[in-house]
Amino acid sequence: YHKIQYNDTQNKGRNFSARFSYSEPIGTGHFLQFSYNYSWRFNDNNRTVASIFDPWVDLYFLGIDGYDGHIDLATPDTAQCNYTENRYQEDHKTYPNRVLYGSETGVGYNEWKAVRDNDFIFGQFIWTGTDYLGESGRWPSRGLNTGLLNFGNFKKPRGWFRASLWASQPVAYVGTYPIWPQRNEGNGQGQRRQRRNVFSIDAADNWNYREGANVRVVCYTNQPQARLLLNGQEVGETRSLDDATGMIHWDIPYQQGTLKAEALDANGAVTATYVIKTDGKPVALNVTDLTDEGLASGADKKKATLLQLLVNLSDEEGDIVKNADREITCHIQGDAELLGMEASNNSDMSDYTDNKQNSFRGSILVYVRKKSEKPVTLTFTADNVKQAVFTR
Repeated sequence: YHKIQYNDTQNKGRNFSARFSYSEPIGTGHFLQFSYNYSWRFNDNNRTVASIFDPWVDLYFLGIDGYDGHIDLATPDTAQCNYTENRYQEDHKTYPNRVLYGSETGVGYNEWKAVRDNDFIFGQFIWTGTDYLGESGRWPSRGLNTGLLNFGNFKKPRGWFRASLWASQPVAYVGTYPIWPQRNEGNGQGQRRQRRNVFSIDAADNWNYREGANVRVVCYTNQPQARLLLNGQEVGETRSLDDATGMIHWDIPYQQGTLKAEALDANGAVTATYVIKTDGKPVALNVTDLTDEGLASGADKKKATLLQLLVNLSDEEGDIVKNADREITCHIQGDAELLGMEASNNSDMSDYTDNKQNSFRGSILVYVRKKSEKPVTLTFTADNVKQAVFTR
């Protein structure tokens, strides 16, 4: 069967100029990897051949036939390395002419440094770009939430962190999380004791804590330094980007109000800012139209058949209230149907297509399909806040 499979793979699109390499399927086994690579090279010597190196496959081979962990199967040109950053230098030393890259990697800073600091690694593919349904973990869990974007395709804190590593334009993001006092050894509080040394890439842009609580503030930026202002006053000191953590941090006592991070260039000029505020009282729902004009049935956006709306829980100043989520109900008047409501909360196991969903961090996406060009009216309601009405 494997011969049929690799012949079909090779012949499909063989004349496409975009195809530059062949790769054997992951988990095929030592003999089949050799067979795939040898056959592809024999039948088409104009393209490179790649093999996948995966820690789980490595363990499999170790238990079966003494495979030593190096990718030496049928002398592939390219090694596709999955979650094996610790092997980059060793494999490059053994096979200096072989192309190496991270074909599937985590999103962490160390995974990126393995690429940045080794010129022989040409890049990485992160698993994943966006959260998705499926491959869920322990209940309650709808899917895998390791992405840079959430289920609604909005940037998560780790997405901001990666932007600070990659972006050519100035980037600034500020997130927070609580810290606890250092604990003594042997008191059963090891997890909390270590919390003080955590530099998280998942720090939410939240500024709601108990007055005086110890809070770690982290700034993700691609600028050389940053300063932090609380209610207009600088706190801590201007700090340089820490290459060991990939971020800048301050540990400060919580005080209600407005927290602002200012990223600075080498001359001290402000190049990017990010502001978070203490939540106000939720008073209203607001609707933002995110409908993609490319989905319209004509050039006019008003003719779009698929509506994408962002509903926010807002305070008196119009800012999103992120810590007082409510059940939001969607009512439709007109020739249209509700396709789904997505708040991007991985642990919310309620019916996705129901017209009642809880917001998450103050927001929810709503998808509606119009069945004609006639106007439709959507009314969004929640307890103890002003409703929002949207017509299109």
